[in-house]
Amino acid sequence: MSEIRLRNWDKHEEKRFLSHFPPRIIMEIKKYNFPSQLDKMVGGAYYHGVVGCGKTLLACRTALEIKRRKYIEGERMSFLFINSTELIEKIKATFSTNTTQMLIDKFKQVDYLILDDIGVMNISDWSYSVFYSILDYRYNNLLTTVFTSNLSIDELSSMMKDDRIPRRITAMCQIINLMR
Repeated sequence: MSEIRLRNWDKHEEKRFLSHFPPRIIMEIKKYNFPSQLDKMVGGAYYHGVVGCGKTLLACRTALEIKRRKYIEGERMSFLFINSTELIEKIKATFSTNTTQMLIDKFKQVDYLILDDIGVMNISDWSYSVFYSILDYRYNNLLTTVFTSNLSIDELSSMMKDDRIPRRITAMCQIINLMR
């Protein structure tokens, strides 16, 4: 059964999964070979480093390997990739349609969430509250969350209104500094 699933992954499922990513990431994933230890990674990660060091690419490639492994094993895994600024913009866009909580719940409950460029967004009290609500739910329910940022955890703490979000990230993720 797993051989059939592997063939099906190679023919169809990988392409469908890659469609969640921006075209630049798809091109880069196909272009480079990645270390085999990526498919052994479990749990969340906080990738930080300078602009252009490959944080987003590594986060997406890791998700692809985990999704492939789960698919071959016959397990389901829901997945979302979103830029942190876009996350706040999408939630704000739902105000007029009364679907705000449904969208927030979607980000809370997805099995595997990649939040790209955390620390870039403008932090208002409202956006902080929404962001914290999502992360706190994911933390308490042991859901995998992967972050990318140009900021170290200490730098992120300095820009946030308090340490609750950075502490959640530290508790739920491996902190990985990518040097260029």
